[in-house]
Amino acid sequence: MTLARVAFGKAGEDLACQELERRGYAVLARRYRNRLGELDIVARDGPTIVFVEVKARAGHEFGAGGEAVTALKRRRMINVALDYLARHHLF
Repeated sequence: MTLARVAFGKAGEDLACQELERRGYAVLARRYRNRLGELDIVARDGPTIVFVEVKARAGHEFGAGGEAVTALKRRRMINVALDYLARHHLF
């Protein structure tokens, strides 16, 4: 992955965090990683913990960001989210 692409992805995550905070969410963690994968953003909306996958795109020529979150990615996110909840005694 090129440095420009990494910077673009980080800028997308920064924008996502700003928007979440603007909407009243508290950002708890960014780039939470374990051996199973990574969560881009973990946030709290009142009593609800929210796990956010950020897909920054320069255009729509390769589809919308949501289309890039495959079933495999969703399964990995669930497993990493369960690990986060357990390690932080949230369930």
